Parts: sequence; structure tokens; C-alpha cells
Amino acid sequence: MPSPKIGIPVAGSYDALVQAANPGTVNGPETVPWWFYDTQLYTSATTTTATWFAASQTDLSLGNLPIGGTLPDPNFFGVHYMHIDFMQNAAGTPYLTTSAAAATIPNTGAIDDVGRLLLSGRGRIRALISDKQYGPWPMSVTGGTGAALGFIAVLSGTTLGTASQGQSFGYSAIGGAYIGGKIILPPRIGFQFIMDWPAALTLTGNYYIRLTLYGVYYRRVL
Repeated sequence: MPSPKIGIPVAGSYDALVQAANPGTVNGPETVPWWFYDTQLYTSATTTTATWFAASQTDLSLGNLPIGGTLPDPNFFGVHYMHIDFMQNAAGTPYLTTSAAAATIPNTGAIDDVGRLLLSGRGRIRALISDKQYGPWPMSVTGGTGAALGFIAVLSGTTLGTASQGQSFGYSAIGGAYIGGKIILPPRIGFQFIMDWPAALTLTGNYYIRLTLYGVYYRRVL
């Protein structure tokens, strides 16, 4: 995603502001930066494929597409970046896992889970727009929208015969897959994004996976 550290433009004239706030022609659309997102659950040891944006979400914290699988007429959306975020579901603590063993601290947890979903599990992502496919691409080309940055490690009981515990959080690297506006989502045309894995991955818990499309939204001026 482009760096937010860009210069703030100086104020223009009222005529320039009126021109910028209105389309150049009667049929011209409004163009605004936009983030469309949808969230699906990856169930440990079960999920091999899941679909995003096929249906609208009643919970706006999980998705904001107004109509399931399409855009309202006459709106268009140009996709510039794709982002994937991994979050443990509501039954656990987001980004945090605790492991215990009898002798040594096991090499499991949130970091290992995210690594499996992105890399060793060979996750893929593809887009399907009116039966035309884009991809598949490796999921690792995408990055997250952001994360709670920091570091925490709690280690105890490393001697034989005592309980061993460790805590960690994991997330996909911040960034995104650059599309450059070359994928256009038109109105009234069905679309969906699909992620799949060759086999179900056994993780320390279930994860919500959020797919965010950042780009330019071309919409009707009301």
C-alpha cells in the first residue's frame, strides 16, 4: 500500500474545490479510496477451501460488501492491493496462543500456525469474476493490513518433569499484493475470491481469515 507519509495539499480556490467535489460530466462517477473486506473461518484439521465475498455479512466487523457477490449498479471497483489477516476466533485470545508440555516448550503457537497457512501448507488465492479466473497465486504474496506490534515471551518449566509454557502471537507481514487496478469489479457481475490448501492443516485453534481489497470505488453521485 502506498505510504501514508505524503504531503498535504494546500487549500485551493472555491472553484477548484467545487470542481473536485463534482463529476466533470452529468454521467461521471464519484471516485474514492475504499477498503472492501470479508472474513471467513478456517477450522483446524477440517478446512481445505473457503470463499470470500460470496455473501454479505450481517456483522459489519466481519465484512462490508453491501450485496453478496456483486456490486450495486452502476458502481465499479478497481482493485489495487490485496491483504490477508489471520485472527484466532472469538473462543480464544486474538494473536495469542499458549502451549504446554511435560518436558520442553513445543514448537507450536500462533507464529507456527500463520507459517503453515501461508507457506508450508501451500495456501493459494484466486479470484473468480463472471466465471473468469485470475490466479491461483501463492497466499504468501499478500500481507496484512496491520498488527499489534511488539514482542512477548513467557518461558517456564524448562527442566524435565515440569510443565513448559510459551506464549506468542503471529501475523502476516504488513504489506499487500499489488494489483495496480488491473482487476475491475463491475456492477451486477458475480465475483468471489477463493483460498485453498492441498490438505487440511492442524493448528492450535481455529482462525478467522480476513481478506481486504484496497482500491478505487467508482460510485454514483447521489
